[in-house]
Amino acid sequence: MMVRRGKEARNKNFFLILSLLFCLFLVLSISFVYASYSSGSKKSFIQNSYSSGQRIEGWINISLSDENAKSEISDNLGNKISLIDLLKKTSVNYSCIPNNCEDDYSAQDSGISVKNININGEKFMGIILTGKNVEVTKFEFSGNSNAGDSCSQQLTIDLADDSTNDWGNKKYTSENCGSELKSTCYTGIFLESVSLSKVPYCEKINLKKAPAFEIKAFVKKSQTSSEFYSGLLKGWIYSKDGDLMGECNFNNPLSSFSQIKCIVEYTSVEDEDHYVCISYEEAASNPQGYDLQARLSGNYCGFLGDPKQTGEFNGDYNIVASGKKFASLTNFQVNETGFINSDETSFVSYINNYITTKYNKDCSAGVGCVVPIKLNGLNQGLTVNNLKLDYSSQGSAGTSSNLFYEIQKNSAKINSPYIKVDLSHGNLFTPSISGNYTWRLFINGQVFEEANISVSGKKGKIILQVYPRDVPVATSNNFIAFLDSDINTTGIKLVWNFGDGTGEQITEGNRAKHTYSSLGNYTLNIKVLRGTEELSSENFQISTKSPKDVINVTILQYKSDIENTEKQMNSLSDNYRKIIRDNYLNDIQQTKGSLGNLENEYKRLLSDSTTTDQEYVTLMNSLNSLKIPNSIQDSERSNFKFIYSPDDVDLEKITKLFNEYYELGEEDEYIRAINEWYFNNLNVTLNHRIISIYYQDSVDNAISEFKFNIKPEDSINHNVYFIVEADADEIVFNADYDPIIEAGYTGIKLDTIETFQEISFGLDGGVDSFELPVYIVPKLSILNIDSDSGSGGEEKSIFAVVLPWLAVLIIVAVAVYILLQQWYKRKYENYLFKNKSELYNLLYFIDNAKKRGLTDKQIIEELKKNKWKSEKIDYAMNKFYGKRTGMWEIPIFTWFEKRKIKKEMVKRQAPRAAY
Repeated sequence: MMVRRGKEARNKNFFLILSLLFCLFLVLSISFVYASYSSGSKKSFIQNSYSSGQRIEGWINISLSDENAKSEISDNLGNKISLIDLLKKTSVNYSCIPNNCEDDYSAQDSGISVKNININGEKFMGIILTGKNVEVTKFEFSGNSNAGDSCSQQLTIDLADDSTNDWGNKKYTSENCGSELKSTCYTGIFLESVSLSKVPYCEKINLKKAPAFEIKAFVKKSQTSSEFYSGLLKGWIYSKDGDLMGECNFNNPLSSFSQIKCIVEYTSVEDEDHYVCISYEEAASNPQGYDLQARLSGNYCGFLGDPKQTGEFNGDYNIVASGKKFASLTNFQVNETGFINSDETSFVSYINNYITTKYNKDCSAGVGCVVPIKLNGLNQGLTVNNLKLDYSSQGSAGTSSNLFYEIQKNSAKINSPYIKVDLSHGNLFTPSISGNYTWRLFINGQVFEEANISVSGKKGKIILQVYPRDVPVATSNNFIAFLDSDINTTGIKLVWNFGDGTGEQITEGNRAKHTYSSLGNYTLNIKVLRGTEELSSENFQISTKSPKDVINVTILQYKSDIENTEKQMNSLSDNYRKIIRDNYLNDIQQTKGSLGNLENEYKRLLSDSTTTDQEYVTLMNSLNSLKIPNSIQDSERSNFKFIYSPDDVDLEKITKLFNEYYELGEEDEYIRAINEWYFNNLNVTLNHRIISIYYQDSVDNAISEFKFNIKPEDSINHNVYFIVEADADEIVFNADYDPIIEAGYTGIKLDTIETFQEISFGLDGGVDSFELPVYIVPKLSILNIDSDSGSGGEEKSIFAVVLPWLAVLIIVAVAVYILLQQWYKRKYENYLFKNKSELYNLLYFIDNAKKRGLTDKQIIEELKKNKWKSEKIDYAMNKFYGKRTGMWEIPIFTWFEKRKIKKEMVKRQAPRAAY
């Protein structure tokens, strides 16, 4: 009976659990209903009749409870949009958790300094900052991956998870990936040729993701060609917006058409159109005699001209490209030099922008500000370590962190009462083929509603209008096609035929540039294509007129540009304004006078009934010849930790500038001590920008500004010297300094550096951030200089140390010998390396150089170039290979020493410098 009752009890429990599970399932099922009928209203309304390519019209009635903001709204015709994107386009009542309706991130652990990650797709990690008014000053880390060479980028890093790649592998091998990349017009038949010039011949080519590209062009040289030298023939890659991405030097062509090649070290982060070009270098003196294969009839994908200005395709050239293979990803560094996001200047500015936008720089609540780092890559084992995250906050001059955190991404949740959502904002389009369809709407893959719709074969009018219709002759004009906003423009191209026999232009956008050379009336035909399917074709009448109808508009625009430029110039500091006015816009008044004269001439021509169209053309050409500035703005910005080369330091100049004294013959020791002092005591960031004057077809780099933010590790109570290798009359300081002048050098003496010091100055012209030698040194008398480290000291040390060893060896046994050998090694090592970090940084450099394939001889030469003494180099090389570093050894402690070296080198995965 006991057994039977137990069995009955288990059955009852089973049915009870089953019933509870069923009830739970029912509750969950009800909770996941996306919409419901409200009393007296319909669930949805869907319009039934459409033309091809038209938006679906109608609405759905829906209520939401903790629904994922990124839930997908889609249909069975291939259209889709996220729920939050649809709601943002409507005026309905809903709320989000969090309030900004964006993803949130939370830490899942307490952080770790060395993180091992297996990647095959996306993985998240992150960093955390704490405090108020947070400002990041440094962000970098190291990594190691077992991913080998690949035609796909092995790893990309998306900082802040905003779907923008901020770092990726840029190393490449000599091996090409895939077939050659060619323009869509490429036929392989090039019966004509064109003479190369300093103006580039360019071909529009879709470049795939690759770390570098090999440009190939079919060129020949004639008997009377200019003498060839490396750099005479240049290869160029420009973005689709005309920005220069990289360049290379072609090899010497043959006397018959043959392929010349060169490699551009430019990493394309996505598949997109570029301009691949060839020309003579700008500095070449009257180059001639080199021809490029061309095709001057048919469809064109090329042009002669500046990619920034040229919008017309008027030729096709035998230029192709090949993408290189990504090299294996081992021992990589994620730092400012590898930052690739064009929307920001650096990792530091990107993080600061993120915490400002998302947290208002307040990281004092909860665990702090979580900054996600999204890793995306091929199947690989990855190790990240050596994080250097430095930031300041309210009440703290500096905080450092080396911890990575496991991060969980939390999607925003949406809640709403019953709301009518307008589907016309959902980018849901009918098919281009006529017929009757059963249209289904899905939410997260589940059918929400369906309706029968009818699509007519009539193509809707996609191009509604073109502007301008009346254009001046002999002037380049920008044409804009206005498209129906209800039409799905994804993947469409416009084919422009301007009706003057110049051939067709193909654009992905709704703009094209064209010049009509003769007065008259022309029929502009524009076709709308999606792939090879023609969606629409429209004709528009274009009239070319005498420039008299547009001269007045041009004059007004020029006046506005000059006024805008002067306003921007006046907003600069007095010193900067003087440079621009004296050196760049010194003729601005003369230009304004010329513009006024042309305006008076225009009024005169208007008042004269005998004025001909040609006179207006001449006046328009005179207007076009004016160099009118249209703005003054930054053309380049960068922000990075400043480290100078020891080779820049000139002790003699320091002596002349600041009456300092150093021991002759000890120059190497002083340079070493200065370098060591700099790394141990200062954290210096350089903010660099170039202020440029923009014209219609050119840019003048006017002022290069260098802003050094100097932060001491601890308060410095002695003199510090800031030296710039430039004459004082070339430098414009942005503060009231008292510079000390020496021929070719300018110095500033800082009595102390308590917490923070900024030194900011400008130079005339475009000076690169790495081009100007600048260094910071302390008062020389505070440096720890070993005056016995010369050759005489070496003889003394051997006499003083080895002889006592030999005397002791005679007396003691083998055991004492072992102890003495260890003591000697430490003594000698301390003698050579008073700072042990110097030794282990040197060992790390040797290890890293070996991994890069350098021979011992190359490593020694590299170290000697950077002022390392032979005695120290020999000691470090012997220690690295486990060889004896002094007297003959009994290798009892060798294993322990190798283990210690390995541990110390792990700590230094990314040392400041090895020299």
